[in-house]
Amino acid sequence: MGRDNKGSFTVPEIGQMLHVGKVTAYEVSKIPALRRRIVAGQYRVLKKDFWKWYRKQSKYKVYEEPFNPDEYFTTRDLKDFLHFTDDNLARFIDRHHLRADVSTRKIYVPKEDFINWYIGQMKYHSDDPRLPPKEKIDAYTIGEIKKMLGIESRSTVYNIYRRYNLDLIRVDGMTLVVKESFDNWFRSQKIYPKKKKRKKGGK
Repeated sequence: MGRDNKGSFTVPEIGQMLHVGKVTAYEVSKIPALRRRIVAGQYRVLKKDFWKWYRKQSKYKVYEEPFNPDEYFTTRDLKDFLHFTDDNLARFIDRHHLRADVSTRKIYVPKEDFINWYIGQMKYHSDDPRLPPKEKIDAYTIGEIKKMLGIESRSTVYNIYRRYNLDLIRVDGMTLVVKESFDNWFRSQKIYPKKKKRKKGGK
C-alpha cells in the first residue's frame, strides 16, 4: 500500500499492513491520535493520521507483502515445540530476539526465522515433524542422575545443575543434562561416591 495521505484504511487493512490479528488492529485503530470515520458500516482511519502516528512509534512495522499465515508459526505451534506457557513463551521470544508480530490473542513468528534459530542452537530439541531433525545429544534424565548419585530429592538434582553450571537441554518438554557435562563434573567432585568398575573375571 502506498504511503500517501489521501483516503483512509479499514481495520482489516491495518492488520494486514502490521501483520497483527483482528483484536490488535482494532486496538490500534482506537489510538487517540487516529481519527476514525464510519463508511458503509466500516471503521476507517485517516491515512494522514496513521502515517503521522506510525513515524513516531517503534512497536509496529509495516510490511509491504500481505500477511500469509502459512509463513508463520502461531502461539500454539511454539507451545507444541517448546512446551511453554504463554508468559514463558513471550519472555523466550524476547530473550532470543526472535522477530514476532504480537496480537492480544496470538504470537506470530516467521517460520524461516524460528527454524534458522532452532537449527543454530543446541539447548532445545523437538521431534515435531514441522521442525528439521537435529543431531542427537547424549543426556541423562533426572531419574538417572538420582540413581547414580544415590539421592531421592529432585530439588537436589536441580541445585547441582545450577551450582555447577551443567549443560542442560530441553527435549519435548523434558529438562535433561548433557552427559559429557555431567560426567566431567562427576569425575572431579568428591561429595558423592563413585562406583568402581568391576574387573574382568569378577574380581
